[in-house]
Amino acid sequence: MVLSGTGRTAVASVTGKFGMDDAERVTNAGQVSGEVRLPVFGHPVHFRTNSPAVRAVIEEWYGYWRGLRPDLVTGATFTVAVTVDSGDEGGRPPIFDYHLPTVNELHIETHGSRGLVDVDRCAASADITTELLEFPDLFRTGLLDTMVLMLVTSVDRCPVHAAAVFHAGRLVLLVGPSGSGKSTLAYALQEAGFEVRSDDAVYVQLRPAPRIWFHRKGIGLLPSAARQFSGLRGAATRVQATGKVKVMIPPVHRPSPEPSEVTPIVCMLERGHHASMTRIQDGRLRALLDGKNEAGFDRLATQRVPVLDWLAHCGGWKLTLSSRAGDAVPFIQELVTT
Repeated sequence: MVLSGTGRTAVASVTGKFGMDDAERVTNAGQVSGEVRLPVFGHPVHFRTNSPAVRAVIEEWYGYWRGLRPDLVTGATFTVAVTVDSGDEGGRPPIFDYHLPTVNELHIETHGSRGLVDVDRCAASADITTELLEFPDLFRTGLLDTMVLMLVTSVDRCPVHAAAVFHAGRLVLLVGPSGSGKSTLAYALQEAGFEVRSDDAVYVQLRPAPRIWFHRKGIGLLPSAARQFSGLRGAATRVQATGKVKVMIPPVHRPSPEPSEVTPIVCMLERGHHASMTRIQDGRLRALLDGKNEAGFDRLATQRVPVLDWLAHCGGWKLTLSSRAGDAVPFIQELVTT
């Protein structure tokens, strides 16, 4: 989950509810028992919690980062502390409210839980209810992953709203706003033998050399995708922290923490009547990339400018999608084999 100045759900301003006690709790996160250290996106993250259930979620969601090559781990270190206490969420699935009082601070609230991210202190903390853990997917995506991503993307890991697919040694970024068809096309390409490395966002590092990082969580599709893919009919759905209902497709391949150092092919997605693809000149591509500065991917303005410059220099294409994602697959296949 990526955040801008407004929440992904209805935003409730919580300014004034987070005082010095919360800031001290972030700084003194080491007082919480139980610690897991993992190099998320190459940045060491120290997870601390008093709950075996929270630790299990951390291991399930981030444990694969242990396999990252040591030479890719940086010196920037972050702390994420989660304390579980009594309390409830009102007897219903939690609704998350987000507020950014500054570009480097995030407040998160549900009925009974709250969290604080302080980028300047390289730390985040949350006090959550036992009832929130009864909704592990919502806890993970609405709170834990939100805190982690805000921290690790603050240092040379700029988020870009794009799916990423890999085939024949080539990496293709499918760039477009929400609803443009990124995830559905990614799934169609997976069915055609491509490896899906992300269905919604990639994270670009520029120093000391360009790399693209991925958070490998599978593919989230709207239930309507079952009309295009017979294998999805009757598939179970999950309510997301954003309130959207999606079919979640787990990764086909075991998640790898390694970033890509391959120069990507950029495909700008748009909707149309018939599938087609045309080349975009660098200057036009840069303008199109900047025009996709959607809420949620606009927080890191300073990082974003050189990242978009680099992506534009990589070269790109405009890919028009028809009502059936599979119609565009041959165009991507041609891109990676020529």
